[in-house]
Amino acid sequence: METQKLPKEFKSFIETLLSDEANVFWEALNESSPVSIRQNLKKKEKHWQQATEIEWCKSGKYLSERPLFTADPYFHAGCYYVQEAASMFLEQFLNENIEADTAITALDLCAAPGGKTTHLISLLNETSTIVCNEIVPKRNAILCENITKWGTANTVVTQNEAKDFLPLQNFFDLIVVDAPCSGEGMFRKDVRAIAEWSEKNVQQCNVRQVEILENIIGTLKENGILLYSTCTFEPSENEEKVKWLCSEKGFEEVKLKSNLLKGIMQSEFGYRFYPHKVKSEGFYIACLRKKSTMSSPDFMLKNFKKQVQVISQKQVPSSIQSIVETPDNFQWFLHKNLFNFTNQNTLNKLLSLEKFLTVKQAGTSVGELKGSDVLLDHAAAVSIYRNGNLPNINLEKEDALKFLKGESLNIAAPKGWLAVLFEGVCIGWAKSTASRLNNHYPKHWKIRMDMAEML
Repeated sequence: METQKLPKEFKSFIETLLSDEANVFWEALNESSPVSIRQNLKKKEKHWQQATEIEWCKSGKYLSERPLFTADPYFHAGCYYVQEAASMFLEQFLNENIEADTAITALDLCAAPGGKTTHLISLLNETSTIVCNEIVPKRNAILCENITKWGTANTVVTQNEAKDFLPLQNFFDLIVVDAPCSGEGMFRKDVRAIAEWSEKNVQQCNVRQVEILENIIGTLKENGILLYSTCTFEPSENEEKVKWLCSEKGFEEVKLKSNLLKGIMQSEFGYRFYPHKVKSEGFYIACLRKKSTMSSPDFMLKNFKKQVQVISQKQVPSSIQSIVETPDNFQWFLHKNLFNFTNQNTLNKLLSLEKFLTVKQAGTSVGELKGSDVLLDHAAAVSIYRNGNLPNINLEKEDALKFLKGESLNIAAPKGWLAVLFEGVCIGWAKSTASRLNNHYPKHWKIRMDMAEML
């Protein structure tokens, strides 16, 4: 990156903030961004050559170079998530402040594309409920895709403004707010962040962050944990927000008990990642505990139609139940005409959430009846609870990529539904006509690259 292309106001700010270290900081921005992934420990592990561990995340790895993730069936199967290393640091706060065997209710408020949500899913007890929210429709669709591929059944995806959560006072044990920010920490990785930066945008982000926090903090229980993060270096968007929460909103900062890893900077309120000190992009995170319950702002209730219909297991067709390894271990419900399952705790939370929020997806969708046949949903294919004894077909990489491109394959197989596998990991459903595999991979997820580019 050529520093002369950076906004002069930002350059002046960094010179003041970092003083003698500014030159080293500029040098770091000229280097390539680190490549890091976080593995899904509930699925088959992909072997990475020349990968190194990320110290603050047990499932995180740095890769020696950036592979073509689009051409990797493991990526589409949800076996790992491509995520910036610094944002995985939330694991340290959860390890010290959340009991691993306790079922909690968590909210990832600004969740798209899903990195922190999938991390929460991996860290929290499987009977916990993770609500992930994104107001922008296109970003929400990406969030739904990534949550689906992660393969668990204890999530609820919503599409709402922060103020829509106001009726859910004292509802959550943990809230993650990865706040919309001026994006300075992503300048090296995303040139669009440079084009969008301005002092006016910094001010607008400050206003938006206050609005979000004002609306959401009442939904956190007393003694609940709030994780606040940004990808900016601007103190007004970072430490000053945390200081305000502590001085005026009944919170106290929670410091880490463990020794800080080399390069991570502890500021007066929170922790900072600089690209010249840590193998990451710029990042800020703080952990706070709610000391007391405060009165909430006024709110107006929206009128939502009932979105979920609870059903008994007896009401679930055997053709649907057979897709799940242990169908009697779950609670079943209908959502958007699809048969879904989840745990009892998440179902209870869902029935509260649907009264106030727009629910885009919940639990794991198995499919729907179409006359005498069943139309299976992709979520059931990539679920960690899929019945492993179902008929399947294992494809070589070229055919697997053709499948992920949405192509039908002229391959002989027994008639009926088949789980499509690559090296033992499921990438979707196909329906065989004996000589042809009709592709049921979601059309809006299919790969659009040429085969020549991927092989």
